[in-house]
Amino acid sequence: MYVEVLSASIDEKPLIQQMMELYQYDFSEFENKDLNEHGYFGYPYLDYYWVESESASHTLRERYPFIVRVGGKLAGFVLVNQYTYIQGN
Repeated sequence: MYVEVLSASIDEKPLIQQMMELYQYDFSEFENKDLNEHGYFGYPYLDYYWVESESASHTLRERYPFIVRVGGKLAGFVLVNQYTYIQGN
């Protein structure tokens, strides 16, 4: 079985958005999260994965989106960033 982890282009954002909705649905019973008024869980930072932040001397990317394919078929996504969501950090 061949596994690929590929950098996601902006054109692949809808794929990640759809998979993220399914992921959030699965975890909604544990996170006590509800749908918004449009019927989505949503993720307010998704667009930022394709935007670069500027530092004083150079461009610094803080977020990296990836698509995972197994045997050439879409299998998942990975969002890598420098932030933590653990309380107290």
